[in-house]
Amino acid sequence: MLTSTTSRPWATSPSAKRGMILEANRTFATLVGVARDALITQPFSPFVFKEDQDKFYLLFKQALATPGASAGLAPEPAWCDLRLVKNSIISFCVEMVAIAVPEAGTASSVRIVLRDVTDRKRLSEVLQASEEFRSLAEAMPQIVWATRPDGWNIYFNHQWVDYTGLTMEESHGHGWNVPFHPDDKERAWISWQRATQYRETYELECRLRRADGAYRWFLIRGVPLLNESGVVFKWLGTCTDIEEIKRDGEHRQKLEGQLRQAQKMEAVGCLASGIAHHYNNIMQSILICSEMLVNSLPKDDKPHELANEIMKGSKRAGELTHKLLRFVREEMVVPAVLDVNETVSGMLDMLGRLIREDVHLNWRPGQKIRMLKMDPGQVEQILTNLVLNARDAIHGIDVIGKITIETANADFDTDFCADHPSFIPGRYVMLAVSDNGCGMDRATLERVFEPFFTTKGLANASGLGLSIVYGMVKQNNGFIDAVSEPNRFTTFKIYLPVHATETTAEIEPPFLSSPPKAMETVLMVDDHQAILTVAKMLLGGLGYKVLTANTPQQAILLAEESLDVIHILVTDVIMPEMNGRELHERLKGSRPELKCIYMSGHSAGIIARERVLDGGAHFIAKPFTGGELAAKLREALS
Repeated sequence: MLTSTTSRPWATSPSAKRGMILEANRTFATLVGVARDALITQPFSPFVFKEDQDKFYLLFKQALATPGASAGLAPEPAWCDLRLVKNSIISFCVEMVAIAVPEAGTASSVRIVLRDVTDRKRLSEVLQASEEFRSLAEAMPQIVWATRPDGWNIYFNHQWVDYTGLTMEESHGHGWNVPFHPDDKERAWISWQRATQYRETYELECRLRRADGAYRWFLIRGVPLLNESGVVFKWLGTCTDIEEIKRDGEHRQKLEGQLRQAQKMEAVGCLASGIAHHYNNIMQSILICSEMLVNSLPKDDKPHELANEIMKGSKRAGELTHKLLRFVREEMVVPAVLDVNETVSGMLDMLGRLIREDVHLNWRPGQKIRMLKMDPGQVEQILTNLVLNARDAIHGIDVIGKITIETANADFDTDFCADHPSFIPGRYVMLAVSDNGCGMDRATLERVFEPFFTTKGLANASGLGLSIVYGMVKQNNGFIDAVSEPNRFTTFKIYLPVHATETTAEIEPPFLSSPPKAMETVLMVDDHQAILTVAKMLLGGLGYKVLTANTPQQAILLAEESLDVIHILVTDVIMPEMNGRELHERLKGSRPELKCIYMSGHSAGIIARERVLDGGAHFIAKPFTGGELAAKLREALS
C-alpha cells in the first residue's frame, strides 16, 4: 500500500524471501514497461540494474533496521541512488527513499519513493568531463582547440592566447584564421574542407604568427567527434610547434644537397684529372711547334698567320684544361698577397667590353679593404664568370640593365653562423656581383653551381661558368651566398678569408719576353718523344746544350757517360720507373750542384698525393709556351 502523486512509488514485502511488489502507481508501471496490474506480486529485483542489486538490498535492510520501524514510532528513511532497467536495458537513474511501514507492531512492508535524476546525473557527468578536459587542455604544452562541425571555434586553451596575443573573444568564431601566414591560408582551407567532407583527420603543416609578428611552423591536427547517431558534433585538435624540427629538416636537406654536389664534382674531377695528363702532353708539342713557326716566319706571310692561329688555338685548349682543373680544385695555383680593389679596378675596361653598351657597370669599392692571399688569376676568373652570368641574366629584360660590383670587409661569429648554416665563422673580404635581370626561383638557385647545369640551352651555354667560381672559392677556403628573386635581381656574394698577416700586395717580377743567350747544359727527361724533340729545337735555338732521355734509367746512364757539366735537370714528375724527385736525388749523388725544374701534365692534386714537390721546387705546368719554359730556366739557374 502506497500513494504518491509527484514521485514514482511502489511497495514491497519486507521478507527477503518473497520481496514482492504489493502496490505501484501508473508512473512506475510506465517507466518499467509493465502493466500496473501485472506488477503486483512480481519481485522487485529484476527492475534493478544487476550491478546495483547489492546497493538495493542494503537499502532495503537499512530501512527495516531503523529505530521505530517495529516500535510504532515514526520510522527514519533510508536513501541511495541507483539505476533501474527496462527490458534489461538501463532506462533511468533514480534517487530512492525507503521507509518502513509498521503494521501491528511489526515492520511488514517498505514504502519506496523514487525521483528521476537521470538528467541531473548526465549533466553532472558532462560537467565533470568538461572540467577534466579543460584541466588537461590547460596543462598541455600544445595549443588545444575545439570547433563546431562548421569550423566555428568554441574553445582555445591559454597557450593560444599566449602565443598569438589574441584574446578569447577575438579568437572565437572564425577569428582563429587571423594568425595564419597569408601563403598558407588557402592550403589550410582546402585541407579543412577535405577533412569535413570525408570525416577524416585534419592535418596540416603551416606557419602561425606570433604575438611579436614572427612566424613559426606548426603541425595542426584535429579529429571529429561523433554522437550516438554517427553525426559529427564537434572537432578537437592541437597545434604543435615544429619550428626546430622543420629547421633541422631543411638543414639536413641542405647537407644532403651539398653531399650530392660534392659527389658530382668528385666525378667531374676524376674525369678532368684523367684526361689532363694525356691531353696536355699532346698539346705541349703542338704549342711549342706553332710558337717556333710564328717566330721563324715573316709576319706578312700567309703561313705565319696560319701558324699563329694554331698557336692561339693551342693556348685556348690548354686554358680549357686549366679551367677544368680549377673547377675540381686540382690546378696548381700561385698565391700572392693582393688588394682585391686594385685587382677589380684593373679589370674594369676588360669587363666593360664583355657586356653590352646599354648595360651600366657600377663599381663600388669598399674602404680599407683587407688583403687576400690567393692566385690573382683566380680572382680575375671568379669576377669574369660572375659578370658574364649577370650579363646573360639581363638579356631580354624591359628595364635598363645594371651590373654592380662591390667589395667590403665582413666578420661572422659562431652565433651568427649557427643561424646561417651556409656561413663559416671568420674574417673575410666580400666580393659581390649583382644584377637586375631575370632572377632565379628557389629550385634553380639550388642547382646553379652544379657542373654543366645551364638555363640558357646548349646553343647559348658558355662553359662551366659558376661551377668554376664555386671550385675556386672552395679551394681558397671561402664560401658563396647567393640570393635571387624571379624577375627582380640576383646577387652573388663571395667571401674569401683575410690573409693572416696584414701586408702590402706582392709585386710580380717583369716577364722576360726575350731570354738572353745561354751556354748551360740541360738534361731533359720525358716519356713523350715529341715533347723532347720540340723542346730540344727550342732550347737549342736559345743557346742551350740539350741532352734528352725517354726514361729515368736512360737519363742516369746519359749523365754517367757525359763529360759535360749538367747545369739543370728538366724532368717530368710522374714516370714509370721512378718519379722526378727520385731521379733528381739520384743524379745529385754525383752532381751535388745540379738544379731541377719539374714539369707535368697531371693535375696538382695528383702531384701533391705523390709527395713529389717540396715548398721550394721549381715547377711548370703543361702545356707551356717556349717563352714560359725559357723564363723558368733563367729563374732556376739564377
